[in-house]
Amino acid sequence: MARPATRLTVSEADLEQLQSLISAHSTPQQTVVRCRIVLMSREGTIGENIAASLGVSRAMVMRWQTRYDELGVSGLLHIQPGRGRKPAISQERIHEIVKKTATTVPQGSTHWSTRTMAKATGLSSTTIGRNRVCR
Repeated sequence: MARPATRLTVSEADLEQLQSLISAHSTPQQTVVRCRIVLMSREGTIGENIAASLGVSRAMVMRWQTRYDELGVSGLLHIQPGRGRKPAISQERIHEIVKKTATTVPQGSTHWSTRTMAKATGLSSTTIGRNRVCR
């Protein structure tokens, strides 16, 4: 059995801001989806129908409805801290490697390459290059 639709109350100012975010070419698509969730919820569309039409999960619809209810439009623009993959190496370790790159040279060379720095630090050359440690 479907849950009753969560009907959000959206002020005129928020409505204008949401519509301008959707129509702006520079708005990230994930933000556009969040704005569409709020606008469809304003119209009284059921969460399952919103999820199906936007190609997202029902849980995501509920999450952004709640976030808008708590924080307004500003809550739709940013992902909360602590989300996503955590860094493989710490900032302190990156700073140490950058310092080593800037203040020393490898034996028999004039500068560090990603491969020589990788050998010296025990990290992979891909990790060194990805984190732009030697640049």
